[in-house]
Amino acid sequence: MTKTPKNWYRDFFVGAANKYWDSAISVERTLAECNFLTSILPAGAELLDIPSGCGRLAKVLLERGFAVTAVDVSEENIAKLKHTVSSPKLTALVADMTEYVAFEKFAGACCFGNSFNYFDFRLMKKFVGNVSKSLQKHSPFIVHSGVIAESLLLNIEERTWHNVAGLNVLLEHSYNPLQSMLITDYTFINDDGARHTKQIYHYVYTLAETKRIFADSGLKLRDVYSDTAGSDYVVGCPDCYLVAEKM
Repeated sequence: MTKTPKNWYRDFFVGAANKYWDSAISVERTLAECNFLTSILPAGAELLDIPSGCGRLAKVLLERGFAVTAVDVSEENIAKLKHTVSSPKLTALVADMTEYVAFEKFAGACCFGNSFNYFDFRLMKKFVGNVSKSLQKHSPFIVHSGVIAESLLLNIEERTWHNVAGLNVLLEHSYNPLQSMLITDYTFINDDGARHTKQIYHYVYTLAETKRIFADSGLKLRDVYSDTAGSDYVVGCPDCYLVAEKM
């Protein structure tokens, strides 16, 4: 049985991993996701972006008049966000996403970039519970995941190659059914041929399990979409966008 390193995500997002993720998601997709978010979120509201990465969503949302608290475990990501954005409406914090809570502060929250499924059941309930505690009543929590069981299990590719930001990146995927866990080996290959490999883990929950996790934290799953255009979710869609509401 695979033993997942405790708090693996705290050490993953540095150096080549951040360089890859900074460029892996297109500007067009970022804008589409921000359009989706702003269609749901109250205009000009104070939002929680968790985890924020280097702030690809936060930057656009700030430009659109929102106040954003960006939380990420990577000091490198938060430093880059602070360096590239100067706004009194931005609060950028280095923190473990499972630990952060700000009681009833926010009128909306989002968790994008496939980060939602990093945790086993215990930590997942803690994370969702803290987000719920941080939301005002009737505020939305909007999640993107490509690792919902109804999506992932019909779309697993064993190996994929990407060329991003001067890096050749090989992703090798395996699935552990006893732990319902996707294990991905990232091999970063520089122009000089130097290789560096890191592992990332995603715990796989069905939509019904996810709905129950939300409900246990006082969140009602309101809508499930397959894309940012608001298309109804159907089994096998590679992306899943969930909209829950704080009750």
